[in-house]
Amino acid sequence: MFAGKGGEGVKKMPSPHIEKMPKRCVECHMAEFDLPAATAAQVGKEKISETGGHTFKASISTCIKCHEDVEKLISDEKAEVEKLLIEVENILEAANDKNSESYEEAELNYNLVKRDRGYGFHNFRYAKALLKYSLSLREELLKLDATAPYDADEELKVSQRAPSFILKTLDGSKVVRSKKVFSEKELTVLIFWDTSCPECLETLASCQKFYQNSEKLGIGFWSINFDNENLPKIRSLVKEEGITFPILSDLLGVTVTKYKAQAYSFSFFIIDKNEIIRYVGYDRPPNVADVIKEEILRLLRKTD
Repeated sequence: MFAGKGGEGVKKMPSPHIEKMPKRCVECHMAEFDLPAATAAQVGKEKISETGGHTFKASISTCIKCHEDVEKLISDEKAEVEKLLIEVENILEAANDKNSESYEEAELNYNLVKRDRGYGFHNFRYAKALLKYSLSLREELLKLDATAPYDADEELKVSQRAPSFILKTLDGSKVVRSKKVFSEKELTVLIFWDTSCPECLETLASCQKFYQNSEKLGIGFWSINFDNENLPKIRSLVKEEGITFPILSDLLGVTVTKYKAQAYSFSFFIIDKNEIIRYVGYDRPPNVADVIKEEILRLLRKTD
């Protein structure tokens, strides 16, 4: 990673720090600092290793020589790389042909960054370039044709296993996996929505009322937003509408595609703790909250 090579689809891109760090790994992993004169006299040496010697721990004392507000800089860069890793992981998981050359290239880049274990710390520029190249293979990996008409015959059906997903919460604070979402309750309501139709916002308001009572029913309630709008705008809208149920963000549209829900502004599913679909609602009824409650009660009676 530091040398900026070994990945696919990206030219060699050595870390700009190579010229500034002639000792390479030693500069950070065996960084030393000067001891006070009295201490130096006691221990018999003028410098001591900041991280205790040859270790995987790294000191940022070298960074401070050139950069201001180093901790924020590193935190921001790592957050960006983490976001890209999640997006690539979603695409790899959803890929139709895991033996294709495109998949192998995307996976190699993902593993190169992931296994470096520093979220790109050794070479942020190269790490991001690798992951962005993997993302550029999205349509080929998912076999998507943006001009093709939506095929209703491919919609998900009751008794099928629910597609898995890994998404971030709308505020970006957590990474959520579908396995955790579905395993926590006997039944979980999962809704997909975007802001393309005003009526859907009214539907969200009724879903909010249902969510407030969902705990009494002992069920889970999650939503996935698949707008391509910027996140601050969506967050502002959610706040204005008084929505408090958990919202995951599917900016790339990978999860909504897996659920075959991209042709609708609103759709919902009821999924059990074994990740099996128990109800599919691709059409948005005017009384959607009532329909969800009715189906939940029916399914709960069947499990008694």
